[in-house]
Amino acid sequence: LAALYAALRSTAGINHPKLSDKPGSRRRPLSPCRRHVFVNGSESFSLGSVHLGGEMNIEFLHNTMQEFQEELRDAQKQRDEAKAQIVILSQHVTELTGSQEKNNIKLQELQKSLNQSEEGKRHLAEQLQKANASLSLQQDAANRINMEKRRLE
Repeated sequence: LAALYAALRSTAGINHPKLSDKPGSRRRPLSPCRRHVFVNGSESFSLGSVHLGGEMNIEFLHNTMQEFQEELRDAQKQRDEAKAQIVILSQHVTELTGSQEKNNIKLQELQKSLNQSEEGKRHLAEQLQKANASLSLQQDAANRINMEKRRLE
């Protein structure tokens, strides 16, 4: 019985030390009967409650199987909750990825607009510099003309 129980526990991963120590684990303490069941080299049980006149105690077996079934249901529920959480997180990742892609597109558009604005600013600065140079030349020419006029008068 203990070998069967151990095999079922190891196959299903129930009460595995790495699994049962997780936060939120609802592991219950073992019943008094189960705490004291040991398997000797001959795979016999040390408790008298397991054997009655050479036959297995059906109540013990029934209780053990019920506890195992409950642990299995708890493990399946935890698995299902974990799967649901994975689905939710996957959807959230998909939404965030889409949002990031949209933001990257907006950023590229803004960078392009900024580059165009900077190019326009450079172009206007060049035109202003040319206009100032032309104005300066025109003022110099006007000043020379005025000086020539005064000198001729």
